[in-house]
Amino acid sequence: MRLGSHEVLGEIGRGGMGVVLRARSPDGRDLAIKVLKKRDRDALLRFERERLMFEGLGEAQGFVPLVEAGESSQGPYLVMPFFPGGTLRARIEKGPLPVPDAVAIGRSLARALAAAHARGIVHRDLKPENVVFAATGEPLVLDLGLAKHWAPDGGSASLSRTGEVRGSIGYMAPEQVGDSKSVGPAADVFALGAILYELVTGLPAFAGDTAIEVLARVQSGRVEPVERLRPDAPAWLCRAIGACLARDPGARPADGGAVLALLERGPARRRRRPLAALGAVALVAAAVVAALTLRPGERSPGGPARAKAVEPAGPKLGEPPPQLRFDSRLLHLDGSWGSLAGQGRIAALAVARERAFTVGSDRRVHVWDRAKGIELSSLAGARDPILALAASADGARVATGGGRPEEPTRPGELLVWDVARGTCAPVGGLPGPVRSVALSGDGNHLFAASWERSDGPGEASLWTLESGIVPEPMTARWPPVNSAAFSGNGLRVVAATAKGMRVWDRESRTEGFTSPGRRTSYGVATNGEAIVEGDYDGEIVFWDPGDPTRSPRLKGHGAPAISLAFSPDGRRLVSASRDRTVRLWALDQGVGELDRIDFAPWDDAPEAVAFEPEGKTFLVATARGVLLRFAVLGK
Repeated sequence: MRLGSHEVLGEIGRGGMGVVLRARSPDGRDLAIKVLKKRDRDALLRFERERLMFEGLGEAQGFVPLVEAGESSQGPYLVMPFFPGGTLRARIEKGPLPVPDAVAIGRSLARALAAAHARGIVHRDLKPENVVFAATGEPLVLDLGLAKHWAPDGGSASLSRTGEVRGSIGYMAPEQVGDSKSVGPAADVFALGAILYELVTGLPAFAGDTAIEVLARVQSGRVEPVERLRPDAPAWLCRAIGACLARDPGARPADGGAVLALLERGPARRRRRPLAALGAVALVAAAVVAALTLRPGERSPGGPARAKAVEPAGPKLGEPPPQLRFDSRLLHLDGSWGSLAGQGRIAALAVARERAFTVGSDRRVHVWDRAKGIELSSLAGARDPILALAASADGARVATGGGRPEEPTRPGELLVWDVARGTCAPVGGLPGPVRSVALSGDGNHLFAASWERSDGPGEASLWTLESGIVPEPMTARWPPVNSAAFSGNGLRVVAATAKGMRVWDRESRTEGFTSPGRRTSYGVATNGEAIVEGDYDGEIVFWDPGDPTRSPRLKGHGAPAISLAFSPDGRRLVSASRDRTVRLWALDQGVGELDRIDFAPWDDAPEAVAFEPEGKTFLVATARGVLLRFAVLGK
């Protein structure tokens, strides 16, 4: 296929309006060609306007330059250089940047916005995906498809209709969410503030499980202060980011030039504080720390078992201990076991004999010393963000599943890691992102499942790992699998799917049990006999495959339980839910709730739970990248 004189090499990506192709020019240059597929009048007008705007903004102004434009049987197209340096999103996924690097990128983007605003152009869709890097390392802005002309007197040349929303959730200013047509440069300033926030903290300024939650946070103006997430960030930079994210557009810097001035000015000079005053502050701080550290946990005489945080033996990483809200049993958290600001959201957690493992959007497997509560290493080698994790009982072998949910038709990535060597081997053959993996306790059997659409079938497969990676005779078109686990002897796989529980018997090579008439299942766990699943409506259901009519239910969660774990002796169950609570349940002497921990006051949410092999402690991984350890006290 050719477009003009250029040879098309493949597809880079696509959206609602068109497709971006990688191509090569007759003189050997690598190019990116944006082809408009939608042919209605508004789409054609926007495409033509984008071409005209690109002609006035080039690499010298901080934008991707336009090489040429043309018409073809495939549709009108714009030709730009292809920049192999990747996008800013790819860099953010590796974790927060050093402060000087974040400031340098912020200055470059502010300079580009200043050039656009001086020409009366508002970008309206500035986000990490729309920033690429030139060979020099300089960031360049692309995609003017949603840009519009603006005039200081309030005039606005826009193809949007009043009340229409255009932009990207999480980077749109509050006024842009309400009406994209009338926004000015302050909307781009807000987007730049959101990008700076993410560069410095490694986390989005406005996070939520759904688009509605994100929009609600944007409209409320609630943002976790940068200094809490990144204590080493200079105060002047925190103030600049806060100013850019002001809810009122009039309270923000006026345009890109004003942001550039803030970032170039840096810290204001301050008078040196007398040493005596510093000493007094240090004494007060020491007293506060001592008071917090020496606070005893409370326990009712003869009361039921409950969780209490254990102070780590080794050094803590990241931010200070959070303040969590406990129920009437008054649990206390004395310290976090570990915190990885650079990892961002923890996607999955696994526990082994002496190690714990976490994965997140930074594409690394983080290895923890459980006894000391410190990170030992992080293993690199994944191409895509990691979505799922499992470990063998001895911690020698780890399996991860990954992919790009925004590209559901792209093949997923399934890797088997040798922890001692720090190497990984790919396992191919699964379409779509790999969202669930499980390893048998001996590490010799691997289960993985992928799915392309939440409403369509997924693919589940088994492999034997004793001598290489050998496929087992199981490839099932199951509903999308949300989580999975092996039974203790490795002969059975249990999976929570979009249409209830599924069980695969490896010996008979048959589907041994399917929960009848079930809705979507989320978390799953098995102790070798019973199976528990987190149901759609927040109930935790116990299944006896031999008698499906016996299915006691644990009620208490207000949303699905996404992660479940039995204690090794089978007497306790811990669950993490989308309602932002972790709950500890008794399974002996009657089934019932023992304790709960509410993460909502800390503006955080539990993502995964796992009992440690000794059975007296369990770990909780959170959306903000913090790993917490709790001890189970009592009999």
